[in-house]
Amino acid sequence: MVEKYTWLQRYQRLKELCGTLSSGNNLSEDEIREINLLFEIEEKNKRKQVLQCEDYKITYKDILLSSLRDENIYVLSKGTVENYYPPWTYADDKPSKAINACALLPDRESVLKISPLVNTHQDKDHDSEEKINEKTEFEIKKYLSLLNHKQMSQIYQFWVF
Repeated sequence: MVEKYTWLQRYQRLKELCGTLSSGNNLSEDEIREINLLFEIEEKNKRKQVLQCEDYKITYKDILLSSLRDENIYVLSKGTVENYYPPWTYADDKPSKAINACALLPDRESVLKISPLVNTHQDKDHDSEEKINEKTEFEIKKYLSLLNHKQMSQIYQFWVF
């Protein structure tokens, strides 16, 4: 019988195994294999690899994301916001890492080096290869500036946690 565990269940199990190690006990071969499988699943996630790889042009994904942007729904094409941080961004926690990333990316030019340009409007009369209103995925300041503090903190909590 094959069981599928949720991410939370796998995380809890990893915490248990870390507790075993920190209390001075050794892990069994099965427990070590269990830990390796946690990371193997992530490494074998081909769908995620393809979606994050910049070598592939996935036309329908780009059209879908563009259509969502037209409706003020912003989905990051690379996945989580952490995938956009410069590789040299370090911090002990997610909020600090986000603040450090912002400090390392002070202007549009620095953001352009790591963030893809996207169409903000898909026009059916234009060739799909033509670039229309290109912006980075983070140039949504006009939309975000309309939000109040409570809405912004809800977005922040959603992104960070």
